[in-house]
Amino acid sequence: MINIIRASLARHHSSQLVDELFQAYDEAKRNYYEGGHRLSEVEGGRFCEAAYRILEEATQGSYTPIGSQLDTIKLERRLGSLPSSSHPKSIRLHIPRALRVVYDIRNNRDAAHLADGIDPNIQDANLVIGVISWVLAEFVRLYHGVSAKEAQRIVDDLSV
Repeated sequence: MINIIRASLARHHSSQLVDELFQAYDEAKRNYYEGGHRLSEVEGGRFCEAAYRILEEATQGSYTPIGSQLDTIKLERRLGSLPSSSHPKSIRLHIPRALRVVYDIRNNRDAAHLADGIDPNIQDANLVIGVISWVLAEFVRLYHGVSAKEAQRIVDDLSV
């Protein structure tokens, strides 16, 4: 299933970005199921960086190079101000807002930086895994290269 999704996305977006997206997704899920909640949150942040760049590429034809600082706030504003006729609402609003939640969890809780001593990692990891699975399902919905029935099955599998 993942190979179908990867191939569908790679037809529309940079294979480097698609590879980074799936590597982070796989690592986040693996760490989550092995009990490495903090690590799954960190990988969720990496997933966001790849997904934000995919949104850049989808809307402007290019993206911030990997290794360069990504201004996610500026990107979200730009995406939100695009005309409604230019791109689906999911690309302009829903995905960027979902990514912001994960990115902020990664950056502002006890995942990548020290926090206040209360370990929120289990609840945060649950949120991160749910959101990145939802984002990946949205990308399938937007860029599926299979029948609508097969795309629905893939989205359903990702959502469970």
